[in-house]
Amino acid sequence: MSFRKDKGEAGRVTYLKLTDAIFVLASAAISCGMFAMGLYIKHTKANLLTVCAVLFLLPACKKLTNLIVILPHKDINPEVLKKITEAKEKAFASASAIPVSFTDMLCSTEDHILKFGDVTVTEGRVLAYSEMNKKLNDYAVDYFRSALKKRGFDCSFAIFTSADEYISAVKRLNTEKEADAEVVAYLHSLMI
Repeated sequence: MSFRKDKGEAGRVTYLKLTDAIFVLASAAISCGMFAMGLYIKHTKANLLTVCAVLFLLPACKKLTNLIVILPHKDINPEVLKKITEAKEKAFASASAIPVSFTDMLCSTEDHILKFGDVTVTEGRVLAYSEMNKKLNDYAVDYFRSALKKRGFDCSFAIFTSADEYISAVKRLNTEKEADAEVVAYLHSLMI
């Protein structure tokens, strides 16, 4: 079992929080060590190790920004995830084309970071389960509908705040055709 969680896998939010925090702390410790070593050796802050320590912190600052953005979010509730996964397995057991699924999907837009517990993509439809507030859900629906339309995808987008409603909508999906690879690639490109 791998510790690494790729985009769209369950547990991705916790994985990002943990790895980013470790990276930031390790980078800060190494930079402080480099700075202290340069100060000890040269007895002045104006030395090459100080420059290296500052440059070494730049990637850590990027990861720190990412960590600050991700901190308010959490993984999907394991009980809800189990319920959704079991329902999908039953619904798609005899399907000719298995829909594409993403779990713990964090998306970045120009204005907000959007967190979806589960997303299912089929030919012409994108369904999402979200635990966000109504204002963010409304923003997400408007954003994705206009973004998908602007890119020329003939695709509808719907968000469900109830796991039961989401499951019943997923069960009603048409699984005759594969999900549009370009829509899947576009959604994947928005993920953090």
